[in-house]
Amino acid sequence: MLKLLACVIILLCGVGTGVYLLRRLNSRFQILESFYTTLHRASVRISYTSCDLCEAFSDNFAGFTFGYTDPFDNQWNELIARYRFVLKEEDMKILSDFIKDMGATDSDGQQKIIEMYSGMLEEQMRKARDEINEKSKLYRVLPLSAAIILSLLII
Repeated sequence: MLKLLACVIILLCGVGTGVYLLRRLNSRFQILESFYTTLHRASVRISYTSCDLCEAFSDNFAGFTFGYTDPFDNQWNELIARYRFVLKEEDMKILSDFIKDMGATDSDGQQKIIEMYSGMLEEQMRKARDEINEKSKLYRVLPLSAAIILSLLII
């Protein structure tokens, strides 16, 4: 009876591990897509309303409100730091480099910067989608297979 219970627990752990890994893969893509949408919205706001960066980026997917008391780049880095465990190092580098160029030019220059970094995010989104296609089957099968083998060894 104890062996059967251990086998069931091991199988559930295997399934749980697979679900966690799949969710993490999908989360990376969704977060990159959300940052891309945020950049696009900010670009539209800057071009049509000529608002400052705090206003332009306050309508974001994370519900993060940019204030006027702290420098914008510190607040941006705080926002992207929330996702450091989900995003890859190259994603974080692109997002942190984005803010270094913003705010130093006029609205046309900011539009070009946003367009350039949007293109970079699109490339990262494509890589994330390819990674999902490549690894999703592996993450579904491998943890469960390992759990089954371990359960068979216990029995």
